[in-house]
Amino acid sequence: MTKIINVIKGTKDILPQDITLWHFMEEKALEIFTKYGYKEIRTPIIEATELFARGVGDTTDIVNKEMYTFEKSDKSITLRPENTAGVVRAFIENGMSRLSAPVKLWYKGPMFRYERPQAGRQRQFHQVGCEMFGIKEPTADAEAILTAVNYLKSLGLNDLTVEINSLGCPTCREEYKNNIKKVLKPYFNDLCEDCQTRYEKNPLRLLDCKVESCKAIFEKDEVKKVINSDFICEECAEHYRELKKYLDKLNVKYCENKLLVRGLDYYNRTVFEIKSNNLGSQNAVCGGGRYDSLVRNLGGDDTPAVGWAMGMERLYSLLEKMEPQKLDGYIVSTNSIEALSFAEELRSKGLNVEFDLQNKKFTKQLEKASKNAKYALILGEDEITNGTVSVKNLSTSIQKTVKRNVVKAEIKNLLKSSHKTMKINDTTVSVKNLSTSIQKTVKRNDVKAGIKG
Repeated sequence: MTKIINVIKGTKDILPQDITLWHFMEEKALEIFTKYGYKEIRTPIIEATELFARGVGDTTDIVNKEMYTFEKSDKSITLRPENTAGVVRAFIENGMSRLSAPVKLWYKGPMFRYERPQAGRQRQFHQVGCEMFGIKEPTADAEAILTAVNYLKSLGLNDLTVEINSLGCPTCREEYKNNIKKVLKPYFNDLCEDCQTRYEKNPLRLLDCKVESCKAIFEKDEVKKVINSDFICEECAEHYRELKKYLDKLNVKYCENKLLVRGLDYYNRTVFEIKSNNLGSQNAVCGGGRYDSLVRNLGGDDTPAVGWAMGMERLYSLLEKMEPQKLDGYIVSTNSIEALSFAEELRSKGLNVEFDLQNKKFTKQLEKASKNAKYALILGEDEITNGTVSVKNLSTSIQKTVKRNVVKAEIKNLLKSSHKTMKINDTTVSVKNLSTSIQKTVKRNDVKAGIKG
């Protein structure tokens, strides 16, 4: 027997029974982001390796350990590990800095990182994200956070925590880095290997370490004092204060986390994470912040920017699974020519229909229809002769015969009626007084008042 080729470790098929929920996440992204003025952008999956080395930072784990890089025609090419750098490259290359600010772009698509696969994290994974260019004021930071929160809420995720911090600017951050190195110097040999490397190259990244022995060092009183110190300059502090005012006004619940630095080198001032309380230790569902120097570092004009990204596999793990969408109708007929012709007629009118390509027995076709469609469209010899169709509701077994030229309208009306009934059932409750037999329908949130009344 020929050997079966399996999916590569760390990658996963998204199967038809799962795709409905993916479509839901993508459609909600388009809906919510459009409300905030974002336009979708699609950048290549492959980019020049230099883009990520200069953009993400050559001291990050992503660049040092996790990138899929290969050489082709004397050029180093990398599968994108994240998409902010790619969007910034497109912003510069396509002259978007000439557009009126803010320039708001959103994206969705696959990313690639070579890391140990774990729950909600794969080597090929998908992200959805937003990037805003041209606004330095904290209004942009606040709106970016609000956009992310409202997108998550639109998916039905309400048990959220927003964590924020300010990393300051490069000038005021330098002294802070030196203070961190100074206070951690006596514990250098106790730090993990990665942190010993970060100690010299990027001391702020020490605070992002997840190794328990390092986290214990950061909890020591003298270390915590430095970590929690107000090191940012007055201009950065004012920016941070204004951000918190906006979040308070918008009723966005947040907490401040001095250990929050994010894992990428390009961030300055505002950084934030949104966490779900349903994922255990790996509970961050969104991360982002301000990156005012990245456009300039990649060769563009000096342009302030802020953005965020979410892992879609992680979102998927939090959402209630959806049943695959059923067909509007399934044509049941032993006359293949008529069935094929009728199917095309209905498809051209906007209905989703199928028929039995194998022309199996009538009962077998009905069985298949009941599993895959909302309505069976029965096309027997009598119906063909009379120019009619028997339309059977497969959930209620109610059947009626209609003219072929009104089938679309009939099914649309039935589907609309079914949707309204479902909506009423989802949002209302019938309350019956058992002593008087009087019954009334009230909204769910008015049940208490309805019972008292």
